[in-house]
Amino acid sequence: MYIGVDGCKAGWFVVSLDDKDEFKIDILSDIHSLWDTYSCSSSILIDIPIGLPGGNITNRKCDLGARKILGLKKRSCVFPAPCRPAVYAKDYRKANNLNRKIIGKGLSYQVWNIIPKIRETDVLVTGDSNARKVIRESHPEICFWSMAGKVMTYSKKTTGGIRERLKILKSVYSRSEEIFNYALEKYKRKYLGRDDILDAISLAVTAKEGVWYLISIPHDPQFDLKEIQMEIVYRKWRNINYNV
Repeated sequence: MYIGVDGCKAGWFVVSLDDKDEFKIDILSDIHSLWDTYSCSSSILIDIPIGLPGGNITNRKCDLGARKILGLKKRSCVFPAPCRPAVYAKDYRKANNLNRKIIGKGLSYQVWNIIPKIRETDVLVTGDSNARKVIRESHPEICFWSMAGKVMTYSKKTTGGIRERLKILKSVYSRSEEIFNYALEKYKRKYLGRDDILDAISLAVTAKEGVWYLISIPHDPQFDLKEIQMEIVYRKWRNINYNV
């Protein structure tokens, strides 16, 4: 199985693809349930920071590289990863102070809102060597860039952005629209957004079609203080010129 995972209001939205061109979707409340369910998968790509800055690393090279690829228009969608002590802080004030002290920058509320998901992922990958081999960090906007050969024109929150991304997904995986519509019918929007569905599909398709061809940003990944590799992976598609 090849898995794409994106955070949503209800937890984690999962798109699973197999070699027989069948798919499955699911929402799981936490990353440990996800790993228990899909630990036998060939590849799991997830949109959450894996490996955190600290020590002499104040900026992850993968974040800087992804922002460079996406340019001025879209680079803000790649959040700078917080340091590990900030991830385990009990409140925003303490997390913000720790992040500023350790890596020299404050913590946005946007990042603070996803810290519970960063924390549970960090607990899993630092405590389970098998999980570290299977679960890798990716980013939907990098996946869409790699599929289209260009950065997306519209925000994923708009109707134009949804159409743009769905068209690209259909061009590389024929059942994408079927998965999208099925998820819309199965889950209410208060639990799962339209953009969450497309993001998870992009990661699942990248995991399936790129299982042997995943490229790392950067080419020489850093390792954090717990020896966790820091990278953002994507699949290089044929007949596309990459200016990286």
